[in-house]
Amino acid sequence: MKNYFLIAAAFIAILMSSCNESPYINSPGDNSYNYPDIPTWVPDTNGTVISVDEAYAIGLTLNEDEKSAKAYKITGNITEVITKAEDITSGKYSAISFYMSDGGEQVIEAYMTNNVNNRPFHDPSEIPEVGTKVTVQGRLELYNNNGKKIVELTDSYIVRIDN
Repeated sequence: MKNYFLIAAAFIAILMSSCNESPYINSPGDNSYNYPDIPTWVPDTNGTVISVDEAYAIGLTLNEDEKSAKAYKITGNITEVITKAEDITSGKYSAISFYMSDGGEQVIEAYMTNNVNNRPFHDPSEIPEVGTKVTVQGRLELYNNNGKKIVELTDSYIVRIDN
């Protein structure tokens, strides 16, 4: 009889030790180490490709605070980043604003632009530097800033960054 208790105790010990989960698996309901979604590359297929000068001309034909019906894809170099890095760090903004030009006569503002794949910026190191060539997709809008008309690219996100 004593042997049966010893065998049962050994069997229970083996059974209990095999039920331990690996340390990298979260407990039920704990998602602190899980990403909300896995970042994937989204193909660059939407939008009408135009230059900065063409975008500026189209923007001037719009009424104030009217957005273009089409989404446009514009490639240019960043000439000035308006959003401050500390605004991204503090969580005040998750998008950035910057001016861009393609070497032509005009400059447009990419207003509150999200990062690649339309994701928010989380860290100042993600902000492209001045001089970086980017492709941005969004809708054009004519904005009146104290009598000065500015063509903006709104509802936009960075499609590609070319260093």
